[in-house]
Amino acid sequence: MCFVAELDWILENSRCTILFYDNKQSTGPSDITHKHFEERLHDRKRGIRPIQLDEQMRIKAGSGYVPYIYDVLYQRATGITLFENYEFKLFDSFADMVGLLDEKEHDVGLCRLCTGYAWRWNAREDKTLVDISLDGVNIQWNTQTGGWLSNPDAKKEMGSIYTLPGLDLNYAGVVIGPDLFFDTHDNTIKVNKDNFVDDKVKNGVTDLELREYILNTYAVFLTRGIRGTYVYVCDNNLREYFKKYIVG
Repeated sequence: MCFVAELDWILENSRCTILFYDNKQSTGPSDITHKHFEERLHDRKRGIRPIQLDEQMRIKAGSGYVPYIYDVLYQRATGITLFENYEFKLFDSFADMVGLLDEKEHDVGLCRLCTGYAWRWNAREDKTLVDISLDGVNIQWNTQTGGWLSNPDAKKEMGSIYTLPGLDLNYAGVVIGPDLFFDTHDNTIKVNKDNFVDDKVKNGVTDLELREYILNTYAVFLTRGIRGTYVYVCDNNLREYFKKYIVG
């Protein structure tokens, strides 16, 4: 997503600009809203010719995959959809997912783990500490943002929303963290604010806005993989929900 200052700089320094904007990928309050995006362009008195991008060409699953991801996350999906020539797989074991992702990394490269900010970055100050521990597998957050994919040690780290937007992977291993859970009483995906630790996103927003930012964050992760996407869900009830829409 684009920040206001960045958009202003682009408009100030160009005569003709091609802008790609997708409000569904807004993951925090610093992202420019669709309303402000439109206002900015009109305030600059720029001629605008909107074109709708209908097809997601880079993902081998085809054009129906991205809308399906949003339908699942926003509970609009009515049944399971299978995608030819694409590995879309749900795991009961995080260790199993890591093992298969390691095999894919050896075979084709560009295979990485990623998750939402549901764990504190303890290893930032002390490299001996563990940030995330799941099924006996201990992982640290990404040690860099720029150039993370080209770092051979990155395959041992967990990527964040600040690492992966705009980047493509061959296979993405997505962990749906404990910042989301499924409330069985009203059959709704909800946010556990205590388990969401990104104060830059959490502070000063409504509960509804926070839920949208977190769901969009996971949608970004789930649409990074060109050849396939592997999914592990921390909350057991939410995992059961995902089993209705992703093959295990």
